[in-house]
Amino acid sequence: MTPRIVEILYQMIAFLFAISVHESAHAWTASRCGDPTARMLGRVSLNPIRHIDLLGTIILPLIAAIKFQGLIGWAKPTPVDPRTFRHPVMDDILTSVAGPISNFIVATIALLVLGASRSHRAQDMIL
Repeated sequence: MTPRIVEILYQMIAFLFAISVHESAHAWTASRCGDPTARMLGRVSLNPIRHIDLLGTIILPLIAAIKFQGLIGWAKPTPVDPRTFRHPVMDDILTSVAGPISNFIVATIALLVLGASRSHRAQDMIL
């Protein structure tokens, strides 16, 4: 495989992982706050198939990959019924911010792992 195809493949894997974590965080938080809608639909899952949106997860990222642009897209929105929240305003806010917060947590963990792996390689080169 050419380096470009490998790069696109890695980007797609990272993209699928990111949208799965993001949407499952929304679903998990909504469930914890009293709304069973997403949980009953199986959306509290890291399985990317549960979060695929035809246009945002397949078509647009493929077009971007073919045109050699950065991967862009979205997942199927997590269904939420705010009427079932125990504290409607606060729980709606928590459910909304759960996705972006999960992205920051994943990015922080990835940076820590990358930093640790680089420091190990640097030590191996010194020895």
